[in-house]
Amino acid sequence: MLQVAHHPLYSPTIPIHAALATLAIVAGAVALLSRKGGTNHSRAGTLYATMIGGVVLTGALLIMTGAWSIRLLVLLGLTSFSTFSGIRVLRRKKPHLDVSHHARRLDWMAATVACAIGAGATLASSLGVEPANARAIYSTAPLLMVYGAYDLWRFARPTAWLAGPQLWLGEHITKMCGAYFGAMSALSGAYFTFIPMPNRIILPNVIGFLLTIILLYRMRRRRAQRSRAAQLHPVH
Repeated sequence: MLQVAHHPLYSPTIPIHAALATLAIVAGAVALLSRKGGTNHSRAGTLYATMIGGVVLTGALLIMTGAWSIRLLVLLGLTSFSTFSGIRVLRRKKPHLDVSHHARRLDWMAATVACAIGAGATLASSLGVEPANARAIYSTAPLLMVYGAYDLWRFARPTAWLAGPQLWLGEHITKMCGAYFGAMSALSGAYFTFIPMPNRIILPNVIGFLLTIILLYRMRRRRAQRSRAAQLHPVH
């Protein structure tokens, strides 16, 4: 990691960044555990997104003033892009039916940058840059690249075979879980020093992946139950 010594903005930014990250983790946990679509989920989600915005700004400042590393850049990119894309999809629930729900220029730009950071970090690590962080980078950078590439494909093909009335919900769950556990990876990497590296970076991502699978399975099962109930009790 390249250190820029004694920059006047570096030291005072650290506690602000840590406080915002902690608030984001707490708010994100409330959003994950509360009833989806309810008031608590909405309020906690809004607070989480706001805190993540602060985390991204202070994290970028830390990277520029004294904590540059590819690993931190990827974690910051994963958390910020997943949060951004996971929220934006709430405004684009039916791109296969309504052109007003198609991606905007900002969506295209964000997805392109995410792809570039993910691909660039993976390539740099494969060439031996930051060898001590290689496993941590390999566990996060490809995910960021996949998220960005998926969005670009969906933007270009809004009526493709995946399109459906509940796709937006699956995307929202997947991206917000990715954002939350990306933030957890960053927090764990910085403060959970009792866990050896790179496990303290990788472990939150593994937990996040498993939780995403569980939530998507529950969503699919509930949709199937509603479909069966509608067939048994049709509305006349």
